[in-house]
Amino acid sequence: MAPYMWQRGLSLYYAEALEEGSAQFRGDVAVNPNDTEEAIWAFLCEARDPSIGFAAARQNILRVGRDSRPYMRAAYNLFQGTGTEADLEAAGRDVASRFYSDLYLGLYAEARGDAATAQRYISAAANSPYAISGDYMHSL
Repeated sequence: MAPYMWQRGLSLYYAEALEEGSAQFRGDVAVNPNDTEEAIWAFLCEARDPSIGFAAARQNILRVGRDSRPYMRAAYNLFQGTGTEADLEAAGRDVASRFYSDLYLGLYAEARGDAATAQRYISAAANSPYAISGDYMHSL
């Protein structure tokens, strides 16, 4: 059951239990190798871990299959270093994809240590009309 507990991984990330969070997300991807989000969250845990850091996290990002959602492909490409922030920004075309684009742009900025940009994007995601969807990710 543990590899399917992605919500636990998110809690560990926000509790700054980064090594344990990374292990949770890596276990998730081991049983579902097409899970883009868990690969990104593992990266985020590792990038914020002082013993690993952004560059090593990027070098060791989990490889996953092709995500059918353009905004998640753009997010994954950004985190692995083959895409740009502009690509992810452009992928936010409707309310849901705009929410996720803003969320992942904010998390990317946070991982790079750019607090002002992180706050701007995460605030935009938090204030999105997507809130009415009831999506767990919006409640973070």
